[in-house]
Amino acid sequence: RALRIVVGGTGRVIDILEDCTREKKEEEQQAREQILLQQEQFERHVRNGEFEESVRLGLALNMKMKVYGLLTQLDHDKKELILTGLDGTQLRKILEYTEEWNTNTRSVLIAQELLEIVFRHYPMQRLLDEVYAGNKQQLLQSLTRLIPYTQSTFDHYNTLLVNSCILSYF
Repeated sequence: RALRIVVGGTGRVIDILEDCTREKKEEEQQAREQILLQQEQFERHVRNGEFEESVRLGLALNMKMKVYGLLTQLDHDKKELILTGLDGTQLRKILEYTEEWNTNTRSVLIAQELLEIVFRHYPMQRLLDEVYAGNKQQLLQSLTRLIPYTQSTFDHYNTLLVNSCILSYF
């Protein structure tokens, strides 16, 4: 039973204060249990080869590195199938993750592959409408954050290509 305190104040106002600490703790516990169940469900989907559901659930649970690990194991066609089946909120989350993955040399290849799939299948107007809810400024900021690292990656691989051609010449 919750503790109640009745307080009389000025102006003939009576406040009834109720301690709801127990209810809040129970709600928090239920939320933790729900997250654990969803994480178990994610792992079950992965084990069963249900990759599309795994990615969707991983995005919903903000499991960025689990989603990354899963996507690195899939071939291009499977990634394409998964990305084209995502709704706007899920696609936006993938693009947010991709921005971060694009800054790291270990994850830049998967980031570039995902960007290629997204930009090939989603025209800018569709990205603007479905993913960014018509907010041009957010879309522009997102694209602007991608450009420097993408350019750096392109320059790096271009240098590697030139160097490999020079080696094969000798």
